[in-house]
Amino acid sequence: MLQSIRHFGLLLMLFNLLEPNFVTGNPSKDERIQNNLSIRYKLVDLGECDVPENRLQRNSDAPTLAPIINNAGQIIGNRSEGGFLRDPILGEWVPYTHDVLINFHDLTNNGDLLVSLNRKSHPTEWMIWPSTSGKNGPRQPIQHDKYTNTQFVGLTNLRMAIGNAEVEGKLIPITWKSDNTTQPIEDPQNKNQPLYGHAKSINNSGQVVGFFKKDEQTTPPASWSQNSGVQFMKNFRTNVLPDANAELIDLLIADDGTVYGTYQVRHKDSHKSDETYTYSWMPFEGGSFKLLDLDGMRISNLNDWHTLVGKLDGEAMICEPGRKPSKLSQAVRAQELNGWKLLEATSINNWGDIVGYGKYNGHTHAFLLQKENSQAPYLTFHQR
Repeated sequence: MLQSIRHFGLLLMLFNLLEPNFVTGNPSKDERIQNNLSIRYKLVDLGECDVPENRLQRNSDAPTLAPIINNAGQIIGNRSEGGFLRDPILGEWVPYTHDVLINFHDLTNNGDLLVSLNRKSHPTEWMIWPSTSGKNGPRQPIQHDKYTNTQFVGLTNLRMAIGNAEVEGKLIPITWKSDNTTQPIEDPQNKNQPLYGHAKSINNSGQVVGFFKKDEQTTPPASWSQNSGVQFMKNFRTNVLPDANAELIDLLIADDGTVYGTYQVRHKDSHKSDETYTYSWMPFEGGSFKLLDLDGMRISNLNDWHTLVGKLDGEAMICEPGRKPSKLSQAVRAQELNGWKLLEATSINNWGDIVGYGKYNGHTHAFLLQKENSQAPYLTFHQR
């Protein structure tokens, strides 16, 4: 039945029918998660990440400080003293500029880094830093002079960046291109007027997704591209149940244009538990919508094969296409897990290698999970 339903509002009305144990004899959520492991991983400690844990979350509203891995096996992360990059061949390097906190926020498959420079009593500066040029190599500033309060959240292989700027107390999504042109995403109903809302993710085709204001009452999930303009999710509403509201949370877009998102049903009755649901949406292929039964998993990232990583109930998770979510800790040998609790997987590349963060002997550390018998062409990292 769910396969044929395409309207978000109607799906929300069916939440009470989606409890996993509704039919007697179904396995519990823990049993289903436990029975879906098909890969083994080697755990590598990437060192302590002593930044606020909410900044390590991949889909937070602020620019993330989460570990990220690209298809070349390069990894970025952040510590209190700033960002670091680990290269499979060159090792680790940390940029340094006197009295400047340098953070890394995104990493492309070409090795370009989205970087912020933070000085006391100065607006944040943004730039693209090619890792191939080393820590002292040339960088490309991201000029956005007419937007003084701007935060960039994503970068493509073709050096197109997406961000959000504050204008008169409201957020507008903006795009930046390597020819130093910065443009707001325009309101489709009011040409030459900016669209209000919050950009969340961009893919390597320049397609953007975010929560954009459609009218005075609604800010639905929406997509944008230079060719297609803005497309809002149809029939969206958040208050379709008399005793609950739907709160939109995660939103990201694959390189083939498929959008994945999560929303949480928050009950007004404090005795009822909130529920998290996942959906896929194809705005550039007719707008089809599908509800995914992922047991409440939050999505942080995905690769080109639509393998999803994220978290669930304080555990780092993975979900392969067509399967149920799995705890990543159950795919690591017990002796390697000694002292560890894996909290969230924040990035996965096309070779299936994963990075994230967790607790190691009570301290927040970044980790790499590398597939056993991996065919990735890059070299294996060594333990710190």
